[in-house]
Amino acid sequence: MTNLIGISGSLRQASLNTTLLEADLRNVLFGTLAEVFPYPEVLVGQARQRLVDGQLTDEGTRKIIGEMLERYVAWIKRSA
Repeated sequence: MTNLIGISGSLRQASLNTTLLEADLRNVLFGTLAEVFPYPEVLVGQARQRLVDGQLTDEGTRKIIGEMLERYVAWIKRSA
């Protein structure tokens, strides 16, 4: 059985820390022969301002994440 993995993260403020950590995690996972979702990553900057009571309120960000999730589901179906 193949391990299908998607990686996500968010940033409180402008910083590359999450991006760098995700890249490191991706490299580690490749070493385990896991299949990591290959499409462009979605970086949500200033996440704190885009969330209200734990809900994502920014429509542009919601649209981008929704499109990425649709591609992720299609990728899983093709890989299964």
